[in-house]
Amino acid sequence: MQSSWAGTVSAKCMAGILTCALLPIAPKLARAEDQLPIKRLQVYQIDAPPSLDGKMDDACWKEATPTGDFEAYQKGGPAKFRTRAWLCYDVENLHVYFQCFDPEMKTVVGRRPQDKVDEDIWQDEEVELFFDVTNQRKDYFQLMCSVLGTKCDMSSVVGTRWHGDRREPGKGWKAANFRDDQAWYLEIAIPFTILRHKEELAATPQPGDVWPANFYRHVCRTGEFINWNVATLGFHQPSRFGELEFMGLRGAPRPKVSVDPGELSFGSNAVRCRVDNTTQQQTSVTATVQLAAEGAPMRNIEHETRVNPGEAATMEVPYSIQQGGDWNMLVRIASDNKLLLVGRATKRLPLVDDILAGLLRVGKRGNQIIAKSAFPDAAKSGLRAQQSQLAERIRAFSAQMNNKSSISKSQWTTILEGVTSLGEESREFVRQLAYMDADNRQSGAGAKSGFLVTVHDSLEHVYTDTAAGTSPGATVPLTAMRAEGESFQVAVSALWKGVRNARVSVSALVGPDGTPLPEENVSVSLIGYLKSERDPNGPADAREWFPDTLLPNAARDIPAYTTQPYWVDIIVPRDAPPGVYGGRVTVEAGSERQTIPVELTVRDFALPEVPLLQNDFWISTHGLGWWKYPLTVEKMEEVYRIAQRNRVSAMPSFFIHIYSKLKITRVAEERYEFDFSDFNPYLLAAREHGVTAWNPNLECNQGWASFFCGGYGPVKIHDAESGNVSEFANCWGQPPKTIPLEDIWTKTPLFEQFWKAYVKNLKEIDLLASAWYESVDEPNDVTRMDLLLLIHKQLKQWVPELKLMSWGTYPAHHFARARGLVDAWAPQLGWYWDVKDTMQKDQNENDIAQKIYTCGSQGKNEKGGYTPDGFVRDPNISRRIVPWMCHKWDIKGYLFFAMNPWPQMSEKDRIFEPETQPWPTVRQFSKTPCYDLIIPGPDYTFHESIRLKAFRDGMEDYDYFGILAELTSQLGRHGGHDRLVTKAKSALMVGNDIVTDPWTYTFSSDTLLRRRAAVGDLVEEVAHALRRGL
Repeated sequence: MQSSWAGTVSAKCMAGILTCALLPIAPKLARAEDQLPIKRLQVYQIDAPPSLDGKMDDACWKEATPTGDFEAYQKGGPAKFRTRAWLCYDVENLHVYFQCFDPEMKTVVGRRPQDKVDEDIWQDEEVELFFDVTNQRKDYFQLMCSVLGTKCDMSSVVGTRWHGDRREPGKGWKAANFRDDQAWYLEIAIPFTILRHKEELAATPQPGDVWPANFYRHVCRTGEFINWNVATLGFHQPSRFGELEFMGLRGAPRPKVSVDPGELSFGSNAVRCRVDNTTQQQTSVTATVQLAAEGAPMRNIEHETRVNPGEAATMEVPYSIQQGGDWNMLVRIASDNKLLLVGRATKRLPLVDDILAGLLRVGKRGNQIIAKSAFPDAAKSGLRAQQSQLAERIRAFSAQMNNKSSISKSQWTTILEGVTSLGEESREFVRQLAYMDADNRQSGAGAKSGFLVTVHDSLEHVYTDTAAGTSPGATVPLTAMRAEGESFQVAVSALWKGVRNARVSVSALVGPDGTPLPEENVSVSLIGYLKSERDPNGPADAREWFPDTLLPNAARDIPAYTTQPYWVDIIVPRDAPPGVYGGRVTVEAGSERQTIPVELTVRDFALPEVPLLQNDFWISTHGLGWWKYPLTVEKMEEVYRIAQRNRVSAMPSFFIHIYSKLKITRVAEERYEFDFSDFNPYLLAAREHGVTAWNPNLECNQGWASFFCGGYGPVKIHDAESGNVSEFANCWGQPPKTIPLEDIWTKTPLFEQFWKAYVKNLKEIDLLASAWYESVDEPNDVTRMDLLLLIHKQLKQWVPELKLMSWGTYPAHHFARARGLVDAWAPQLGWYWDVKDTMQKDQNENDIAQKIYTCGSQGKNEKGGYTPDGFVRDPNISRRIVPWMCHKWDIKGYLFFAMNPWPQMSEKDRIFEPETQPWPTVRQFSKTPCYDLIIPGPDYTFHESIRLKAFRDGMEDYDYFGILAELTSQLGRHGGHDRLVTKAKSALMVGNDIVTDPWTYTFSSDTLLRRRAAVGDLVEEVAHALRRGL
């Protein structure tokens, strides 16, 4: 998740901005920090909390401590927009009140309603609160609240999985908003008990406790950032947090308490409470502990003691835990019936009984599987021995668990360690059983050869331990149109012994007239694996190796009880006769062989030459440079061919390497000519391989403007009369040899002439129609939107035929400002839902196309759903589903960033050499692969990926819908087939069973593939009806 000031641009641009904007001034900022104080605010306790209504009319706010005016971010001093806060607290909550003044309150708007769980709130008009409850200036909580009262939160320890309990009714933090014509106001109540990173106790701070903290405001409409304690390198800077000192009640001292909840673990435990009586009177102190596992009633345990003035006492409240589950502990300490502290701790304890019962079931199931197996006796005996040992240990642990109340703390520790070890040891037994069971399901087909063959569809992840699959005994049925690609997977699983020299091949697919498909159109690839780093806060046994890379077919040794998948890819020629084509896949190892019949039905219809869904899968030329690939036209053509073969459109991004191919000649004073002859071959090569959409800026931000400003080196100008060569920036007279960005657009005749010549050139080489210019990436603050408007106004004046796109515009109020200067909106897919109505209305009424893009920043919803993207860890169907979303919502284009690494990543930190594993691995550039649909191979070659194939299939699905829509329209005009037209129109509707919203879509490949087949059948049925009618 991005946040705060650094979140106003996308992830893909942030590294570059940090490099360019922060590094040169770091020493200056460091010196400035020495001059900036760390503020300390004394916060006092109140007896009666405020009513949460956004208004500052409760009595407690008169006792609250004001922060004073916030200051300008980085430099300090008065901020342009006055902002201040007040703080106070009661036993249960910290209370904060914000006043955010703005002289133009009519323009202050919010985007997301209060019921949204929104991690992109940093792009709204909002305030942010940071608290370090440990006083270590390392870990902290971040709470964000917008002008509408919309909330978002995270923890530096567990990220966005910390939600401040606000999803639990009555437990989460709350906010109320109010506004008038001068300011907007927020009243926030934060329970102390929610400020837990993981399992530690969170409780009321006591007098003298200090929390580093900071408060920020983002003025969205101007892009200004304001802070209480001045930060210099971003909001997430604990070293620049101020300090909150908790003071207790004014003039009314009460005893000070501290709590140690113990381990909150199995066995006998105790909550230890220390009371320091700082008052002048003896006090009676009661400690109440409420304890329960989730779903069980609370147990109340109380202990009371009396403490003399000036003395201290320690109480122990004993408790016992004898079962696993999600445990919740509430601690309340009161003195003379007045609460002193409220605390909460939670912990998940393993369900030992369930684990043992599950292992016992596995053992019984194992007996049944082994009894049916045709494996050799030695292999079965080995499994029986493992099963017997596991069963004996399970019985021993179960016997100990019969009388839980007598189990000591140390015995519980031994049991937990033993059960954990037992679970780990059983995994290999379970793995081997799965392979034996898979062989049983195929009637012992692998018992003789020692390996099993299964078939899988193209959407399934076939892991190295995937044992089960479809039996190859029946024919593999495939259906495709002409010019369509169709794939499936064949998995070879070694059983009780390793398989040496396993080989997979595919025969010719012979059609109805005896003619085979061309040999190069039918291929087999060995599937390699990419490593995706485990989430450090996720399950320890989560997968980290995912099948993806399509390697050259080769013989392979497969270890026992391991699976090696192969990818079979068929591309039907555009001129292939319709009908049934037959062939087979053969799996060989030593003298053993298994064959799988394949039957491909080619429909009497062809996909269009150019995919109907405009798409732009960016290629980073920086990435190619990292791998030391030559950036020649010929090498780029290899990428273009891969893209075309997979029905995606590819044009390089960050293509600054070819800006210098442009030759500029001054033919007269302030009159220039431009020679594109060395530049055009790179574009023409892409055009020849099916570009449907591309950004003529060749970069995701200023591109050509940066080039002419001198940002990529000197721009050379040839003088026609003298023959001399000069540097344009020097002519401009700028000492650093660069030109201010706005000046290049408003004061430079050269740049205007360039754009007119460039667009004329694009028209001549037939690349203007597919061009969509984008210059300001994610212009979601006023500053960036102002820049976009300036640029678009100039381009509309200079080259009105050039289509202009706003890539990443999200706040709704920006749409109105840019209307008339934008030909397409293209927000991130995760943002689309909130602006869908506006975009669809603009498309229907204002001829502004709606497009979407993904770039590695996955949107998520409160139910755990996530938007599709390129991450290898995600199901393959999440790639294929994107064109279905485009069809459902009438989105005209999809932009994917990016097919290979983007430029700002450090080669040293990001390139990982292949690991030695029992399965094929490759060199990769990221710990969490996403931007690598093509993967570098040896000798400057490229490997395709399964993810790229999933995108291809999705593009073809979109074509199916487009073909059916056109045929249905023709049939409707022809008349006489109302029932078939109605049936076809119904099939064109993508229901909620397939796609509901950007985060909710089917993960069932059967559901998707059946629906796609039905659309294909209707294409043929409608086409047949048209032929008969005509």
